[in-house]
Amino acid sequence: MPGDTQAPGARATTRPAEARVRKVAIPSAIGDLEGVYEFVEGTPPRALAVVCHPHPLFAGTMHNKVVFRTAEAFQQAGFATLRFNFRSVGASPGTHDDGHGEQEDARAAISWLVAQHPGVPLALAGFSFGGSVALNAGPGDERVRLIWAVAPGVGRRDFSHLALSDKPKGVVQGTVDELCPLADLEQAFPSWADPKAKYLIEGADHFFNGRLREMQAALHTFLEAPEAASFRAAVEARSA
Repeated sequence: MPGDTQAPGARATTRPAEARVRKVAIPSAIGDLEGVYEFVEGTPPRALAVVCHPHPLFAGTMHNKVVFRTAEAFQQAGFATLRFNFRSVGASPGTHDDGHGEQEDARAAISWLVAQHPGVPLALAGFSFGGSVALNAGPGDERVRLIWAVAPGVGRRDFSHLALSDKPKGVVQGTVDELCPLADLEQAFPSWADPKAKYLIEGADHFFNGRLREMQAALHTFLEAPEAASFRAAVEARSA
């Protein structure tokens, strides 16, 4: 069916030699959130990406391997990226808020990154719990031009609003995900409004053990897919 794609094979991945990593403090309503900003020295980014991490109550942090590799894949496509710790995680203050306050945290991260690069198109992404935050916070935020969710666990949250969102939406999931059943995604995905794309990695588990390169390749494919055309147009319009 349209928007339903078998994930591509692994691609060779390298980070730019001039890539830089900077720890940052992100102002928010509850205090400064801990973040990691990655960019290429001396080169304006083509686009921006904020990447959200998995569940804080189950050891999720911005240093999770899937979050790190997702940010890396965006960097390979010319994006500057921001990973950050939700409230109550690491050096970020506050208490866990079951996804509600965490949406505010994501918006604070977006504000910080947009301030560094005004006018540059931005994607909001996340893994697992972070994917659900992206799917909830992204549609209503005019600064977000594309949403990318990695194994978001759609059976645990209400995503009915995605039926009304015309922003590009991409999702990747392993077929043997033990924490976020593929069946939940298969049931919910048809109701999401276009443009949308779904990528399945045969035999991959929730954490994409041994399959992270394929997970990255799915993002690269989505960024070049027809479903992401409006995002590419925004990028190209700015660089024209």
